[in-house]
Amino acid sequence: QPGLRELDHVVGQRGQVLSTFEQGRGRVFIDGKDWAAETDEAIPAISQEVVVVAVAGAILKVRKIPA
Repeated sequence: QPGLRELDHVVGQRGQVLSTFEQGRGRVFIDGKDWAAETDEAIPAISQEVVVVAVAGAILKVRKIPA
């Protein structure tokens, strides 16, 4: 799909959780935008800081940043 390689620039960026994650999926605010995201960790809380570790299609894979 054209355009999705542009998302590679968000890997390594930090952002905040916007909505409660359900079944590993939720919304995050990164790079000035609202993104769909998923994680395989414990569910991050709203406003918790996360970092992008990968991009799968248009979904960001995120990980919590240890406090």
